[in-house]
Amino acid sequence: MLRVGVLCLVAAALAALLTTGTGHAAGLPSGERQVGQALVEPAFDDMTGGLIYLLTPIHAPFPAKANDRSWEPIYVVVYPSSSTFGDLNCMMSPNNCPDHNGVVDQLARQINPNGLYSNGTKGHDHILHARGPPGGEFNVNWEIHLILFTDAQASQQRLRTLDDLFGPSGVVTTGKAIDVDLELAFICAVVPARVYARGTPVVGQ
Repeated sequence: MLRVGVLCLVAAALAALLTTGTGHAAGLPSGERQVGQALVEPAFDDMTGGLIYLLTPIHAPFPAKANDRSWEPIYVVVYPSSSTFGDLNCMMSPNNCPDHNGVVDQLARQINPNGLYSNGTKGHDHILHARGPPGGEFNVNWEIHLILFTDAQASQQRLRTLDDLFGPSGVVTTGKAIDVDLELAFICAVVPARVYARGTPVVGQ
């Protein structure tokens, strides 16, 4: 039932009308930018923790229709409203990733481990494997995993790598967060920073 509800929520969000705005939070780049008929947003390389940028065609089919054997995980680390970070990849205020912020927020409130998301979310980061060594194979079909904190103190730590999630002291390994596999995938590709830089910021209501 949760899987069906997730699909309906995400599909509805992707159909929402986007409006353009200006600026983003100080610090690291934050928020989607529109370049032609595509959206570009920041993320972190799961091996190095370095910034990368993801491009998703606006009219790409969702969920992705590719065989699930070609999927790779993208970890969406969701920070509760009590988090102090102001430069997450996507922020709820201002709503700078309006095509999916609302869905992520609703799911976090619905699952709500230990009540940490009762007041909603501050925003979220994306962690995935960019093309090239070190690491595994690279595809453009990304299976969505929500990382939801179960420990308030842990939610004040910025997570940027697989080791931060699943290493010996990682938040999932130590039970300070849970990994929720939505069993849905979408299409995106890693692009250079210059593509993001020339885009128009996107901000929703």
